[in-house]
Amino acid sequence: MAKPIDFAASQVVGTVESVSPREIVVRLDPSAPQATALNAGHVQRFPRINGWVLIPSEVGYLVGTVTWIGVERDNYSPQISRSDRALVNLPFPNRRMVVIPLGTLQWRGETTGGRPELQRGISSYPSVGESVLVPTPRQSQAIVQGDDDAHVVIGTSPLAGDIEVRIDPDKLFGRHLAILGNTGSGKSCTVAGLIRGCMEAASADASTSAETTVLAAAAAEEASDSASLVSSELATLATSRGASAAAASSMADHAAATAAAVDVTAENLAAEGFAADDVDDSFSAVLDKAVADQYAAAAAVAIAESTAAAAAADAAAAVVTAAIAADEAAIAATTAATAATTAAAATARLDSVPNARFVVLDPNGEYSRAFDGLPNTRVLNISVTPDHEDTEPLKVPAWMWNSDEWAGVLSARPGVQRPVLNEALRTLRAGTTNEPAPTGRADQLIRGYHAQIREMANSLDGYQGWPGAGNFGRTLTNCIEDLQHFGIAHLSTIGDDLIDTLIKSVNSAKWESKGKVGYNAFSTVTVDEVLDSFKPVLEKIPSLGPVSSGVNIDAPLMFDNDSLADHIDFLASQPRYSGSSQHIAPMTLRLRTILGDERINPIIAANKDQSLLDWLALFLGDDDSVGTITVIDLSLVPSDVLHTSVSVIARIIFEALQRYRKHHRTELPTVLVLEEAHTFISNQSGDIDSPTARHMCRSVFERIAREGRKFGLSLVLSSQRPSELSATVLAQCNSFLLHRLVNDSDQALVKRLVPDALGDLLNELPSLPSRQAILLGWASLLPTLIQISEVPEEHRPHSNDPAFWDVWSGAEPRPTDWPGIVDTWIK
Repeated sequence: MAKPIDFAASQVVGTVESVSPREIVVRLDPSAPQATALNAGHVQRFPRINGWVLIPSEVGYLVGTVTWIGVERDNYSPQISRSDRALVNLPFPNRRMVVIPLGTLQWRGETTGGRPELQRGISSYPSVGESVLVPTPRQSQAIVQGDDDAHVVIGTSPLAGDIEVRIDPDKLFGRHLAILGNTGSGKSCTVAGLIRGCMEAASADASTSAETTVLAAAAAEEASDSASLVSSELATLATSRGASAAAASSMADHAAATAAAVDVTAENLAAEGFAADDVDDSFSAVLDKAVADQYAAAAAVAIAESTAAAAAADAAAAVVTAAIAADEAAIAATTAATAATTAAAATARLDSVPNARFVVLDPNGEYSRAFDGLPNTRVLNISVTPDHEDTEPLKVPAWMWNSDEWAGVLSARPGVQRPVLNEALRTLRAGTTNEPAPTGRADQLIRGYHAQIREMANSLDGYQGWPGAGNFGRTLTNCIEDLQHFGIAHLSTIGDDLIDTLIKSVNSAKWESKGKVGYNAFSTVTVDEVLDSFKPVLEKIPSLGPVSSGVNIDAPLMFDNDSLADHIDFLASQPRYSGSSQHIAPMTLRLRTILGDERINPIIAANKDQSLLDWLALFLGDDDSVGTITVIDLSLVPSDVLHTSVSVIARIIFEALQRYRKHHRTELPTVLVLEEAHTFISNQSGDIDSPTARHMCRSVFERIAREGRKFGLSLVLSSQRPSELSATVLAQCNSFLLHRLVNDSDQALVKRLVPDALGDLLNELPSLPSRQAILLGWASLLPTLIQISEVPEEHRPHSNDPAFWDVWSGAEPRPTDWPGIVDTWIK
C-alpha cells in the first residue's frame, strides 16, 4: 500500500516556470499523462482546456484552470544527464501549459480529519520550481460542489471524473441568473431541468426533515413517559422513607422514656443505700445493675436519636428528589406536547411540500407539459386558448394596468393625451367601490356619442362631402340604435326629444337605392340642432368630473374597460380640453380599436368573478397550494398587447412581494423565468417622453433586476442573443450558465461580464456541444464546465429541431388537418 507522501508525489505532473498575477506557466514532466490521468485515485481527462491543477502553498493549494496547452522547443531535454549536455545541442520538445489562478483550496478542521474547502481569491502565489499536481477525487469534489449548502444536482463535471455538480439555490437565484446560448444548445432543457431538480430536491429535503421531526417527537414522548414513571417511583420512595423516619422517631421517644425510668430507679436505690449506711454485697450488685441499665438506656437513646435523625434527613432528601423529578416530568410532558404539535405539522408537511414558487413566462408555448408528474407540486398552465382540463385562461385585465402601461399601449403623448388619460383613469378607479346605476351604460353612451359628434362638427369635412357625410350619418344611426337598446326612459321627455331630433336629422340626409343606403351632406343648421338636443340631457345625467387628488391613479381597482373610452370622450368635450379635442381623438380611436378587437378582449376584459386576490392566488398560489409552478403560455397573445401583458404580470408579482415583505417583515422567495428575454428586455432605447409598451416592459424588468432581490424575487433570463439584452439587467445578473455561443458580438459581450483574467476561459463557448455549459459567477466559486443532467423525453420542452428528413421520407406521418386549424384560428 502506497504511503501518503508517495501518493502525493504520484500526483505531480509538472513544475512552475514563471508566475504573474494573471497567469502561471507550467512545464509538464515527460512522464505526465498525455490524455488521461490515472495517478490521482480516479480516471480524469488531463491535460484539458478548462481543467484544474493544484499548486501547493503554505495555506493549502492554489487552484488554477488550464487555458493553453502546447509544445515548445528547448535546447536540451531534462532527461539528459549533465555530462551529456555538452555533447548534444539539438532542440527537444517540451510540453507546457498556461494556468490562470482562481482560488485557494484549504482544509477545514484538523488536517487529518477535515475536508478541503475552496476559497475565492489567492492569498499566496507559488514560486518558480514548485510542483504542479492533479487533484484527487476529494479535492475535485470540493472544487466542483463548493460548500455544504449545495443541495441541487444540475449535472456532472466532464473534467473531474464526472463528479456531480451541486449548486446552492440561495446563491443561484439570490442574485439573478442568466442562461445564454444559441438555438439548439440546450437552454430550454436546462431551464426545465433546473426547475424540476430544485422542486424534487426541496420535496425530498422537506420530507426528510419532516420524518426526522416526527421521530424526534416520538422520542420526546417516550422520554416524557419515562420521566413520569421515575417521578412516580421517587414519590413512592419518599413516602416510604418518611414512614421509616416516623417509626425511628417513635422508637427514640420510647428509648428516652425507658432511660428516664432507669435513671429514677438508680437514683432511688443510691439514696436508700447511702441512707442506711449498709454495705451489703447483694445491694451493691443491684445498684451496679441499675447503673449499667442506666448506661445502656442512655446508649439506646443516643442510637435511637441518631437513627431518627438519619431517617428524617433521608426522607427530606427523598422528598426533594421527588419534587425535582416531578418538575422534570412536567417539563418533559410540555416538551412532548410541543413535539407532538410539531410532529403533527411535520406530518402535514409530508403531503404539502415544497413551498416554492416558479412563474415561467413562455412566449413560444414550450413548457406546457415539462413539469408533469412532479410530486407535491401544483403545476398550473395558463393559456389564451385552454386546450386541456388543467389549463386556465390567461387574464390580464385592463383595470390592473397602471397609467404608464396604458400610455404605452395607446402611445399617449405627454402634451394633452396623457393628462386626459390620467384624469379618466383616476375618475374611474375612484368609482369602483360604488355599484353602477342601471342606467349608467346609457349615460356613458350619451357622453361618448356627444363627444364624437362634436369632434366631427369642428369642420365641414366632418359632416359634408365624402366620407364625412357617410360617417356622420352612420354615427347618428348607431347612437339611435344604442340608446333605444339600453333605454333612456329615466330621462323622460328630454330623452324622447333627443331621439326625435336624431331620427329627423338622419332622415333629412338619408337615401336608399337598390338596397344600398347612403347619406347626403348634412347642413350646419342640422348639426347644430343635434348638438343642442344633447345639452339638456347632459345636464340631467350624473357628472363624472375630476375627483380628489387622494385617489391612487395606479391602484389595481376594477372598472369597466368600455367606460374609459366614453369618459375620455366626455373629458374632451369639457371646456378645459375643448381646444385640444383633435389631439385626443386619435388616442380614443386607438383605445376603441383595442377594446373591440376579438383577439385582445378575452385577455384584457374585466372578470367580475376574479378579484386581485383571486389573480394572485392563481398565479402565485396560496396556503392551500404551496409548491407552485405557473407556466404562462404567451404564444397566442396578440403582439399589440404582448409586451403590456408581460409587463403587467411581472409588475404585479413584484409589487405583491414588496407588500408581502412590508406586511410580514420577511420575504416570500419567488423565481420569475423569462424565456426569449431579448424580446422583452431589449437594449434599444425609446422616446422617454412617450414610452412605448416595449420600453415599459424593459423598465419593469430593469427595476426587478435592481430591486427584486430585496423582496425575494429572482430573475432567470434565457436568451439566444445576449448582445441584444438590456445592459442594466445583465449587469445585475451575478450567475451565468453559458451554452454554445457562436456570434462574435455575443461572445464579446459575455467576456466583458467577467473579470479580465477569466475572459480566456470563455474561448471554448463556440465549440461547446449541446447540454454542456460553463457555470460561473456567484453560484460557482470557480468557472465549471458542466454536462447538464438529461431531461427525460416526456418532460422536455417542445423545442426540438424539426425532423425534416423523417417527415419528408414518411418515417414520421404529419397530417395537415387544415380545417381544424382554420376553425380554431377564426374563432
